[in-house]
Amino acid sequence: MVFKETLEGKTLANHVFKTVRATNDAHCESQCFLDDRCISYSFGTSASGEKYMCELSDSDHFMHPGDLVERPGAIYRSAQNTCNCPKDSTCRYNFADNTHRCECKLGFTGEQCQTNIDDCASNPCQNGGSCHDQVNSYRCTCATGFTGAECQTDIDECASNPCQNGGSCQDRVNSYSCTCPAGFTGADCQTDIDECASNPCQNGGSCQDRVNSFNCTCATGFSGADCQTEWLKVGTAVCIGSNNDQFGRFTIPVACHVLNFKLVYVSGGGISWVPGNTKAYWGTTYRRDNKDLNLHITDDSNTRISPPPDFPLTYPHYGYLTYQLPGVTNMDPELTFPELSPPLAVTAGKEFRIWVDQDLKNIRDDNNDGQTCADVWITKGNV
Repeated sequence: MVFKETLEGKTLANHVFKTVRATNDAHCESQCFLDDRCISYSFGTSASGEKYMCELSDSDHFMHPGDLVERPGAIYRSAQNTCNCPKDSTCRYNFADNTHRCECKLGFTGEQCQTNIDDCASNPCQNGGSCHDQVNSYRCTCATGFTGAECQTDIDECASNPCQNGGSCQDRVNSYSCTCPAGFTGADCQTDIDECASNPCQNGGSCQDRVNSFNCTCATGFSGADCQTEWLKVGTAVCIGSNNDQFGRFTIPVACHVLNFKLVYVSGGGISWVPGNTKAYWGTTYRRDNKDLNLHITDDSNTRISPPPDFPLTYPHYGYLTYQLPGVTNMDPELTFPELSPPLAVTAGKEFRIWVDQDLKNIRDDNNDGQTCADVWITKGNV
């Protein structure tokens, strides 16, 4: 490499990588030869006014003509411009064999920096994404359902909570699936299953759809969850007093197997054990408990039939026959007795009685008060 161009009163700004003191121009030139980074140099007065200063630069005024500036007292020397590197690369001279090499900007390679490095060669785009090479970079176009610079993230389609009515969401690739709670269906669990669609209510009952269930309103004379039970009304209303053997009497007109008894309130102010206690249709409100029931069905010899003799009692230590039934109060318009097991076989015209427990047992019934009148219904099977 030969420094053939000398410019008086000039220097190259912005590319000085080393400043040393030199005795003369030849000394400064030798400093440039000894450093393979050096492409041009300035000798003489520095920017601060110091004499005999040698500034080594890693570029020249051919590559950066705009950086060649005035400096009185300095000389600028560069090699003849034999470098054919692109202007956006850096030319590196080899003083030993008077050659040069191109130092390419990022993203390019080759002797003349002519090749754009394929940044897609390593297949950086994941999950089926397509890669587009850029200069010193790449851009991924992601497959549907993925996101991120390298399509590395599966988009969570459950993030928007698409499953309705308490459904649980399972993320899929570009989709999701809902597991619906009982009673709902549809892709998003948006549909309440119509449990009435199968017409479960029998014997003319009307169906009301519920969530995962239904409710039947039964026609007169029928009961049960599906209105499957037919009730037969026996005779006219029966009135039950509370003392002095004021039991009510009814007969069953047909031979059958009785499955159950039911009383439907018709009239009367109700029954009370003690004056001042609150009266109720099916028993006294003792100690303010409206769940106590006091009516019993017997045969014509006063043998208890419903509830049966072994049915749990509320106050057995007092000798009373008070009992309770789940969900029943003594002011409900109907009183359905426990189902008979086994069913009771009766003959046509068989007499039955309805007693208040104290009157039946003749225990402290002298101050009892009140009366209830009710229709008697039975469910039956054939003999």
